[in-house]
Amino acid sequence: MRGVRLMDMHAAAEVVSTSRLAVCVTGQPRGFPVSYLNWRDTVMRLLRVGGLALDFFFVLSNSSSFSYWAPFVESLQPVRLVVTEPTAVFNRTATAADGWAARRLGGDVHFNLAAFPWFTEHKYGVELMQQWHLSLCHDIIQQHEQSMRASYRRVARLRADTVFSGLGDKTPTIPKAPGVPQPGMLPHTETVASYLDCGSHSSARHQCSRLLAEGRANMLASCGSYLSQIELRGVQWVMANGFFMAGSRDVVLDYFRGLVHLQRARRRGTASRLVHLVDVWAVITREVRASFPRMTHGGPCAIATRDTDLVRSAGPPVGRFFLQWAEGAEEIAPCLRWPKPEECVQALVEDKWLIPLAATRTCLGLEYDGSKWNTSCTPAQIADDLARAHAHNFGPRLLGDLRKWAHGRMPSGGPNGMWIHSARTQTTDDGYQSK
Repeated sequence: MRGVRLMDMHAAAEVVSTSRLAVCVTGQPRGFPVSYLNWRDTVMRLLRVGGLALDFFFVLSNSSSFSYWAPFVESLQPVRLVVTEPTAVFNRTATAADGWAARRLGGDVHFNLAAFPWFTEHKYGVELMQQWHLSLCHDIIQQHEQSMRASYRRVARLRADTVFSGLGDKTPTIPKAPGVPQPGMLPHTETVASYLDCGSHSSARHQCSRLLAEGRANMLASCGSYLSQIELRGVQWVMANGFFMAGSRDVVLDYFRGLVHLQRARRRGTASRLVHLVDVWAVITREVRASFPRMTHGGPCAIATRDTDLVRSAGPPVGRFFLQWAEGAEEIAPCLRWPKPEECVQALVEDKWLIPLAATRTCLGLEYDGSKWNTSCTPAQIADDLARAHAHNFGPRLLGDLRKWAHGRMPSGGPNGMWIHSARTQTTDDGYQSK
């Protein structure tokens, strides 16, 4: 197939059974190696509770960061790796009667906008490409199941730039999705606050980090107990937010059919215009619920995967990364009580987010992009200063959906952005140089 390179990399002796987990990684792999270091001790442990074996699938754009990190991706021995061309073409002249919605032409993916709900402010560029990647996840997982004559027990989708604390927090979930338990089931979550308080009066950081390790272990145990109970009863379940999705095999694969669900909603007239990107997930969830009316949430597993952040990174000559939300005013305020406040955020990167900075430096060539704090300023002022420092250090290589984070912090009209686009064609750009 032109525009898609499909490589079957599974070992011949591998046997797939219902005691396995399929994880499909999508998006731009700019910060993926950093994310993977985090996943090993957070989300992967949660998804594999009960002793499930893990199979990786990848659907990634053929961008400069993929070229740079391809050896790392291949070292994980994915079952399937799909590399798509980074350009999408959005056809405004085609009609629904033309009989097509999404297809590959000349190496690029083309979308017939008349077949989908209308997205305000050209947001279809982000969402339809994401749903296209998820549809490829659906196909390659099913293809592998058919070749092995067995099905996975659980399926998950991970964005390549997302990290997890494994501790639970208040990240918004997909509207109307049954991915979050009722408020009464939420555990008492002051683990991070206890850690920060400990760090403010103790020089023995390992004693403080033990608080996070204990909290994470409790969440893992609760997750395992919950899933063993509902899966034994054959209950379908899902947990989902804008960065992450996991659950029973049938439910998650149905979520991966988002393009089909959006087309159906447009034909029925139940969704003709979408204002916010989260509205897309509300439409898809409504369609999935129709097929799985009794599906339930992920219980404590959902809580443990709600605290997320995004890795922003750039390769040589910048060679830096940072976490987009880890240096907000709320996070900085308790750090000001530490003997050395600048060390607080990097301690959180290592202890809360489980990203070993020595490994990112020596193995990946990525230095954490830290800056000196002016502790006479307010937390909000410090947060703005740090963000401006990131923008300066990264220059045009600071890419991604940064509009909310960068408001008032980065020059307007600059080259930073997720897409280089015209009204009809959009091409992903991720600022990496090939090795």
